[in-house]
Amino acid sequence: MLKSQTRCQLANKRSLLWLMAASLVLYIFYRISQHGTPATHQGRELTGNKTGVSMTYASVIGEEVHIEQVTNATNVETPVPSKVYTLSEEEIIKESDTESNEKVSGLINNMSKDIVEDELRANNDSVLEDQPHILLLSSKGRSGSSFLGGLLNAQLGTFYFYEPLYELSQWHLNSNKNTVEGLSQIFYCNISSHLTRGAIASRYRTIIKNSYLDHCGGRDSCMKNLNAACRKQPIRVIKTIRTRVSWLTALLEDSSLNFKVIHLVRDPRATLLSQWKLGWKTSAGKSCKDIGEDLINGQILKDTYPGRYLAVRYEDICAEPNIMAKIIYSFLGHTNLPPTVVRYLHETTSGSIHGKPYSTIRNTQKIQQIWREKISHNQLLEIEEKCSDVIHSIGFNVFGTMENCRNLSMPLYANQSLVKYFTYQLETQESPR
Repeated sequence: MLKSQTRCQLANKRSLLWLMAASLVLYIFYRISQHGTPATHQGRELTGNKTGVSMTYASVIGEEVHIEQVTNATNVETPVPSKVYTLSEEEIIKESDTESNEKVSGLINNMSKDIVEDELRANNDSVLEDQPHILLLSSKGRSGSSFLGGLLNAQLGTFYFYEPLYELSQWHLNSNKNTVEGLSQIFYCNISSHLTRGAIASRYRTIIKNSYLDHCGGRDSCMKNLNAACRKQPIRVIKTIRTRVSWLTALLEDSSLNFKVIHLVRDPRATLLSQWKLGWKTSAGKSCKDIGEDLINGQILKDTYPGRYLAVRYEDICAEPNIMAKIIYSFLGHTNLPPTVVRYLHETTSGSIHGKPYSTIRNTQKIQQIWREKISHNQLLEIEEKCSDVIHSIGFNVFGTMENCRNLSMPLYANQSLVKYFTYQLETQESPR
């Protein structure tokens, strides 16, 4: 009898253990369905609710966690740099549990382009056959190239390289030969030379703007499979401020390389003021000399390679972002703006992030001439003295005095009939104040 009771007790305990185990398994599956898989490191997916309309992803770089929230599966991606926080693994899970958390609420709600790609391909012409690759070149930094790069990256099927050759300038190797070799390798997705691979590997998480980073692992594995991942996308976009226009002839002579150049130019008074504010040691004379030479060489490229070079002014994009987006995408072969680009414009041209100099979120109309309210007397005189010819070439007025500069009724735009570098027609208007 005692043995029989013992057996019954053991059987009851086993049943209870099985019941507890089954309950635990069910709870784990429930938690995964609500909050994603447990956190992992090395840049892999940390959390993700793929069963609902909200997804949260995080990747770990050292002790920093990059968190991106993606919501509303009917929307399209807005490629905006992730916000950075330092969190523990427990905090990561907590962040993903609360959509209204203050640290996450400031992020733009995105949706992965991969999720909507098939649907959009079927419903519109946003993905063209034989699309050209794009080289976005700005003569100088702080010219709005990050914003325009995001606009170009917003189209489907892009693999975006953000300043891939930055390290060449740091290593004092930013020559015509090295730059052309690097750009060619990136466009062909054949990144093979030690110099180009090293430049990208050193800052790969900043340079590579693609969902490939979500699952490629650490630096070695990401670089190992980079060429294959790059080839999966029909369009490569390269944004650079470290390439001279005159260096592009060799690339344009390559008949098998289908790419177009978008050359972004900004009023040097705004550019230099922004650079000096960030502590850049920039010479006004040298800067404006480079801008002028790039405009002249761009005119040569436009005449020599019709349909492959377009110069645009940042101020025009600020004044009429939607019209300029249509002009740019028409240059790239689109008859209509892709829906993902429309969404990007909506999300990024009506807000502002104060104290974030590298943000792509901005009220473009307010930014267009804000420099006129901030530039000092000495700064204005120095820049206009050394850059008056370039300012006129771009199509703007030289103010001469602080009184004229501060007087916003004095127009920024000069007589546009005298400007030869910008081929599109745009009815320029002063920003409303």
